[in-house]
Amino acid sequence: MRKVHFGPISFHYEDPHLSKSLQLARQSNEMQRLADRARLETTIAPILNEKHREKIRVLLESIEFGAKNTQDENS
Repeated sequence: MRKVHFGPISFHYEDPHLSKSLQLARQSNEMQRLADRARLETTIAPILNEKHREKIRVLLESIEFGAKNTQDENS
């Protein structure tokens, strides 16, 4: 078993002119990040749906097929 040794306690005082900005920097933004993540998941959920992806694939293929036919007719 290993012993852990901690050094002496020291205090670091903040510059009074920077104390407000330092306090804001220490505050966690976890709630904002969780809200952003939930909003992102809600936004992209339909895109990740297999039915939606199949619909878009068919649409893109029909556009590509139409473009090839137009080029063939112009040749």
